[in-house]
Amino acid sequence: MTIEFRHDYHFYGLWFLDIPAMQRDVLAAVYTDELGELRGIYRTREIQGDDPWNNADEKHWFTLGFPTEETAPQVVKKMQQLMGMLQATVGGELSFLDLQGKDGTEAARVVMQQPWAHVKVEDA
Repeated sequence: MTIEFRHDYHFYGLWFLDIPAMQRDVLAAVYTDELGELRGIYRTREIQGDDPWNNADEKHWFTLGFPTEETAPQVVKKMQQLMGMLQATVGGELSFLDLQGKDGTEAARVVMQQPWAHVKVEDA
């Protein structure tokens, strides 16, 4: 599993929590899919070395669904609170990208500019 920056997805928020003291990080995103349904995804990773493409890293992916009455700004606010509580508990550095509904192509461009981002481009 991964975060797919498809052109027909629209991204509202992306979080990265780097927790070097625990050799872990957390990545999360809120987006709408091609049907306009609000979705969330997050990944935890236990780091096994300096290579970001190290297949020995232990990763766990999770998907989130939201009540239909929830709006993207409401979900982003709740996710921001959740990631803030996680950071307050375990420490580390939290980065947040307010993507404001950018399509997958534009969102990927913003993400690729981040020092913590490791992006692979694959043909569809």
